[in-house]
Amino acid sequence: MKIKHTICSYCSVGCGLNLVEDNGIITRTFPYKRHPINEGKNCNNGRNIYEKANQEIKNAFINDKEADLDDAIIHVKDKLKNNPSKTLIIGSGKCTNEECDALKKLANEYGIDNLVYPIANNVLPLKTDTTYDDINNSKVILIVGDILKENPLLGRRIIIAKDNGAKIITVDTADETITGINSDEYVKIESIKDYLDKIDENILNEFDEELSIIIGKLDDNKDIKKLEDLSKNKNLKTIIALKECNDNGASNSLNPVTTDELINLLNSVDTVFAVECDLVELVGEDIVKKIDFLVTENNSFNDTNKLSDIVLPDVSWVKKDGSFTNMVGTTQKFSKVLTSTTPNLEEIIEKLIE
Repeated sequence: MKIKHTICSYCSVGCGLNLVEDNGIITRTFPYKRHPINEGKNCNNGRNIYEKANQEIKNAFINDKEADLDDAIIHVKDKLKNNPSKTLIIGSGKCTNEECDALKKLANEYGIDNLVYPIANNVLPLKTDTTYDDINNSKVILIVGDILKENPLLGRRIIIAKDNGAKIITVDTADETITGINSDEYVKIESIKDYLDKIDENILNEFDEELSIIIGKLDDNKDIKKLEDLSKNKNLKTIIALKECNDNGASNSLNPVTTDELINLLNSVDTVFAVECDLVELVGEDIVKKIDFLVTENNSFNDTNKLSDIVLPDVSWVKKDGSFTNMVGTTQKFSKVLTSTTPNLEEIIEKLIE
């Protein structure tokens, strides 16, 4: 039995994890108490992430039948060459920084301009110098969304701040949220966009530099610009709580798109190469069925694979070397915990550009 360190791939907080490996299989997680972000604490999702660690799709499939990888690669190459302007490459915030760079290299090789990744809750990455320690030391924290539910280890920082005397104000569209229950003040709103448009200047002026804002969801991704301006003009501490482990890092190589924007793109192309994402879950089966030629690459089977013309193999993050960039912009490298003979995404891309 061996204990090996990695970075949690569940959300964008960037927690450290120890994985317990027994005879080449990850059997459970173990606290990594020296990690500066989570200090040995992990949420239920983090503790159970080991269940996904052993996943991999070992073989290629063409039209639902197991196929030779080289044959599948030839088919994909032909399609990518055929009409680059009608081709869409979809990455994911689950991809490592290195994989995102490789996808960009692939797009450049074939002259494909449509290179995107889907974001959740309309929240785009926001460049910020805010740290998690800033949240601990805040006097007032304004929260949009249910952070304690979606990002529990960021929520832990909020609770620490509250224990230190901070006032916690939460706004959301739901009648009740976990974060709201744990706040000093909960405000139910009809529209996040309207709230941000009419944000209480008394709150901003009263607390000024002592105020931190944490955003877990938005009605409109254009509101990121408003938050960016507020952060600069009022010198506020602002964190955007992104969903996927590398949503922040992916934005350096791929173009973030909302669900509506993704649907529009899917309706305008013929060939789609989707990596580490379940398009059926994102946009619905009817839209996916309309795609003329669909190539997917995942480390586990999902509903989109069933509709794919070609499925390429891949392995989980614990069988890769790479890095994730968390919601506050900290990039953390990790080394493979398990070895595998199955080719990973970077190796597949190298085959596609040979």
